[in-house]
Amino acid sequence: MSPILTQVEEPRARVIGYRKVPVAVSVVVPVSERCDDLVEIYRRHAEILNAKGCSFEFVFVFDGRFSDESKKLDPLVGLGEPIQVVVLPRQFGEATALTVGFELASGDIVITLPAYFQTEPAAIREVLKCLEMGDDVVTTRRAPRIDPWINRVQTHGFHLITRWLTGVELHDLGCGLKGLRRRVVREINLYGDLHRFLPVLAYQRGFRVAEVAVPQHPKNGGL
Repeated sequence: MSPILTQVEEPRARVIGYRKVPVAVSVVVPVSERCDDLVEIYRRHAEILNAKGCSFEFVFVFDGRFSDESKKLDPLVGLGEPIQVVVLPRQFGEATALTVGFELASGDIVITLPAYFQTEPAAIREVLKCLEMGDDVVTTRRAPRIDPWINRVQTHGFHLITRWLTGVELHDLGCGLKGLRRRVVREINLYGDLHRFLPVLAYQRGFRVAEVAVPQHPKNGGL
């Protein structure tokens, strides 16, 4: 069992569908801020992974207040879908949810995915393609952005400051779709809001980081 789960009061954390079966790709979905239809999110992305012919699992980590949403995945778990569900006993934040997911992931490739439609499901192919070419971390950039103009201005300003402070040329740290090799998630400790800067932290430790443009999902355009 995950050491992180022990730290977050494991006896009261709900874990179902636990599978100790090695897979090629682990998709970690932290459910901590908002969520869409999680069954649809799973099915749309699982279709892409099945089409690629790679073995995979999904690890959904529910952060406290979203515990009721976890029950919607129970039927899929009952059908034997490759899903692990973890419900934390209270709200710890997205960084902790991701860390728990990383601890439980068995794949050499770890994909992080928001609990809502932020990018088109097919974008996961582009992430995997970059990892297959040798990158250690692949971060995505929603392009073209279809957000309100004020969001785009704020995002642009934030990334200008980030590039000035870190020297890392990235454009969309708020995009939750990322790909990482297992050795990266083992080395980097996340807490607070550091999950947003995971690609920067990886770059500073000498890992090869790539950024790829992917289509933004229409449901994400008004946010």
